[in-house]
Parts: sequence; structure tokens; C-alpha cells
Amino acid sequence: MSRKQMTVSILAAALALVSAGVSVVWTFPLNDTAQQRTKPPRVSWANVDHGVKMPVPVYYPEPPCPPQVKKGHCKGAVVLSIVVNSKGRVTEVEMILPLGDDFDEIAVKTVRTWRFKPATLDGRSVPIRGDVELNFGTGSTTLRK
Repeated sequence: MSRKQMTVSILAAALALVSAGVSVVWTFPLNDTAQQRTKPPRVSWANVDHGVKMPVPVYYPEPPCPPQVKKGHCKGAVVLSIVVNSKGRVTEVEMILPLGDDFDEIAVKTVRTWRFKPATLDGRSVPIRGDVELNFGTGSTTLRK
């Protein structure tokens, strides 16, 4: 098949998909305030027994600043208690030390999007609880002891 025939075939297939109601979306990494950080958060896990392998964070975006907060004034920290289930999802979030305004709600929403490689015990995935200090405007998050 020639290059021209290949191009025509691809365009015809794309046109068929679009006319059938399927949209094709190109995605590019965005440089926004909720971007993925390069250094994973450190978590302090509460129910650690001998033989438990801790969960490993695999997706953990930074929290965005509330829209009404002026640029450069987005600073502070909240402390949350989280439960990571046996599938690596954050299933419970409890506010331990609030910051106020919209910071608390944004912190909870952000942490609920985090994903982990689950904790394991004897080769089985197990749920685990930990504390997170989520910092706004500093680019660092600490999972507390």
C-alpha cells in the first residue's frame, strides 16, 4: 500500500468514527497547579505488623490552590488520616487538622484521587491506614507518624 493510499485510508476511518459519534482526543501533559509531583509523598502507616509491605504511591497530584486565593498567598497545611484499600485506592479520608476556607475540601478531593500499589501481607493485598500532611504552595507532602 502506498503512502498516499495509507493516508486516505486513515482519514476515511477517522471520518467514519467522527460521523458515528466517536470523538478522537489528543492528550498532552498540562502544566497546571494539580500536576503530578516528581517526588512521592512519605506516608506514616498506622497498623504496621511484621511482614507487612507498605503501599507505594504511584499517582499523587499536588493540590491546587483555591481559586479565590491570590497567587503567592497559597500556603498552609492540612493533616488527613487516610485508608488505602486492598486495590490501592483511598477509600476513607478524615480531617485531623483543618486549614479552613476551601483548602480542606480541595485537600480531601485531591487525596481521594491518589493511587497506590497496595500494602501486602503474606503476598495478599491488605488495607492500611496512614496520616498525610498535605502542604499547599510548598510542593511537599509528608505522610506523618
